[in-house]
Amino acid sequence: MHGRIIEGQEESDEPEQEDAETLESLFAQLEPTLFNRTLLKRPDSAIFRVSTALPLEFPFMVSLRKDGSHFCGGVLLSAQHVLTAAHCLFDASGNKLQANEITVGVGLHNRITNQPANLFAVRFMNPHANYRGWSTIYEHDIAMLTLREQIPRSMSGTLAIRIVLPSSERINPRPGSILLAAGWGQTVSGARGYGKAAEKLQAANMTVISLSVCRQRLEDAHMPITKICVDSTVTTTCQ
Repeated sequence: MHGRIIEGQEESDEPEQEDAETLESLFAQLEPTLFNRTLLKRPDSAIFRVSTALPLEFPFMVSLRKDGSHFCGGVLLSAQHVLTAAHCLFDASGNKLQANEITVGVGLHNRITNQPANLFAVRFMNPHANYRGWSTIYEHDIAMLTLREQIPRSMSGTLAIRIVLPSSERINPRPGSILLAAGWGQTVSGARGYGKAAEKLQAANMTVISLSVCRQRLEDAHMPITKICVDSTVTTTCQ
């Protein structure tokens, strides 16, 4: 099977976003899941004390790419929809990126040696309507991407499978619960919180702590209840 990039194209008669009814339906399906919560305490959180994932261990993980480079992770919700963080769709100045600036790398393990067959163009980008960035401490930090074409289940020796969302009984993990995070984030701390990003997909277990303990540690009494906090002194994806 020959590799190919599914190119994005500008079409003047297309809306910038999916219609409101479709988007509302998609987000409604996510409301009873963990994925309407921001797991990390800030967007530039790093992945520390982790292990390298096995190839195809997390076939639902995707890489958001701009100008050929990885900049954010996401997960497959369906053959044509990707869930990611809303902050990933805005630049440092708060300007929203354009759909044709982003491609989605599917079935990747090494974010550097990407196979062209695994790149898919984005048709629509839909951050949560109430996302306001730092001004609301990154509440509603969730976004949906719609791809131009559906992803085949297998391609060029790799695999793509949608994530299985948690049941409604597991939407509020108790303190002490273990969560798993995966991504290509920083594995070494650097100056001002910037370090070296991992080339291969990483995974780590995280221990949930209570919101009250989280507020004390972060000295932030306004930490919203829509956040899940994890202990960075046990196993972590946060600095």
